Amino acid sequence: MGHAAVENDDALDARLDDGDGALDKWETYDSGRLATVAFDTMHRGRPDRRMVYLPTGDVRVEVDAGDGRFVAARSIPTGA
Repeated sequence: MGHAAVENDDALDARLDDGDGALDKWETYDSGRLATVAFDTMHRGRPDRRMVYLPTGDVRVEVDAGDGRFVAARSIPTGA
């Protein structure tokens, strides 16, 4: 099941669940560019893992510190 919010033909966010009625994946967009994808891997109803797509093309992987704050786990450079 999914949901998408759109403004001026530009996707703002998209949310998906695996059929259990709770959201499991969140996507956010910035000016049409995918900015973040967050996942609820522990089925708590909120994201605990997140990938942040930087304008440079690099990806930063973040994890929930246990209190709802995300901290960088590592960065993945995609450019050469």
